[in-house]
Amino acid sequence: MKTSQMIREACRQQQMPLAELARRIGQSRQNLDKKLRRNTLTHEEILRIAAALGVVFRQSLSSRGPSFLPLLNTAFAPGEAWAAIESMNGAMGAIARAEYYYFARRHREAARLAACQLTARERMVTQSANIIYGYANLTEGDISAAKWGMRQLREACRILKGSDMPEMRAVGVMAAYTTAVLLHLPVADEVPIESAIGPLPVGLKLFAYYAWAHQKYLEEAYCESLGIAAAALMMTDQPYPIAQIYLHLICAMNLISLKRGAEAKVRFEAAWELAEGDGFIGPFGEHHALLGGLAETCLKERHPEHYKAVVAFAGAFARGWRKVHNDVSPVPVTESLTVVEFAVAMLASKGWQNAAIAEHMAISVNTVKSMLSVVYQKLAISGRGQLKQHLLK
Repeated sequence: MKTSQMIREACRQQQMPLAELARRIGQSRQNLDKKLRRNTLTHEEILRIAAALGVVFRQSLSSRGPSFLPLLNTAFAPGEAWAAIESMNGAMGAIARAEYYYFARRHREAARLAACQLTARERMVTQSANIIYGYANLTEGDISAAKWGMRQLREACRILKGSDMPEMRAVGVMAAYTTAVLLHLPVADEVPIESAIGPLPVGLKLFAYYAWAHQKYLEEAYCESLGIAAAALMMTDQPYPIAQIYLHLICAMNLISLKRGAEAKVRFEAAWELAEGDGFIGPFGEHHALLGGLAETCLKERHPEHYKAVVAFAGAFARGWRKVHNDVSPVPVTESLTVVEFAVAMLASKGWQNAAIAEHMAISVNTVKSMLSVVYQKLAISGRGQLKQHLLK
């Protein structure tokens, strides 16, 4: 049954004239009738009608309504991302392709596709376009474009958080929270993310749990963060590879901070198993500095070409990230270290001894000592006790 037929049937069952429904959603009867006949209602209008009628059009919303980051929000078998994208039409298909290109390290194509949707009618489409445009340009090195995209995203989040529709509000809170957390900036939101998760569809719900866990990680509440992410991974039997990659990686980050290196490797490998078939190296590049040498340990020997791609992504992302972060944060992060030096320094700052770092990264103790000496010289410090003020948490 089409959306328009379901709406007319719901009106008939509730004895609600079409004119009354139109009034409740702020439209004229003639305009609503025309949209029903042509089946051209937007996702937002369907949500408003559902709220006015007290019903949920599950078939409609799952099959045609644009969602925030539709590829991330779609269940598909690992390695089958492109098949999932080909089932999406119009603006949602364009956004899904932009997501794919970003995660697959094709930033220029991601930014170009996202730019074409920045003025779309649907707020979920423009919101998705803003975040992809911002992060793709950040990684590509166009910092002015990245900052513009993020300003647009913040404004869109402000509008969405004022919506009278729970799903729209939840997306606004999640997007604002996620952007702040990924840039390691204070979360200036009056609505805690955990209270906004409920109305989200499964894929976005999983990603919201990742954002919540990441915030707890930044607060150095590693066990709590690990618990949130691990619990989220048990919420569904369906594969949502992108969100689940992020959840496994945040688990690995916490385990590294807790000096549980062997368990961290298991989580990293689980993330890689989900990502490899589609070439989704983006999350690994984004989190490289926080993964404590896991890319070197798990990829460098067995997947050298993928490892090089992860490091290239990490370097480009880190350069752009620091320019955006350091412009607005009172605690700047150093720009002078290579990605591998940064990884070793991060482990040392978290209390790992040289022998443990060497064993974890499969390098010699002397190499660790030499690398840390270079780090201290570059940062103009005398020892590991001063590392934290120059690094990420």
